[in-house]
Amino acid sequence: MGLGKWIKEKSNPRGRTVLKQELVEKGVDPETAEQVLAEVKTDDEARLALQIARKRVKQYRRLPIQVAKRRLHGFLARRGFESEAIMQVIEKVL
Repeated sequence: MGLGKWIKEKSNPRGRTVLKQELVEKGVDPETAEQVLAEVKTDDEARLALQIARKRVKQYRRLPIQVAKRRLHGFLARRGFESEAIMQVIEKVL
């Protein structure tokens, strides 16, 4: 299976940062990992972040809005999504 296909078929969605780290840990050259991740479109990454945020936000409904935003931001950041995309997603779901 090619690296690009592996990235797109991950069952546990992750952002570019974590995917690059995983590829390097599996022995892929950092430059090669960066080239492969360049194929992952920013729109695809934002759509993926929105998809998993919509599922996760259900757990935060009873929390104060600031706490929910902080937790959702941390959740998405730990999965390797970039702050700009995270902020856009948070504005859409909360």
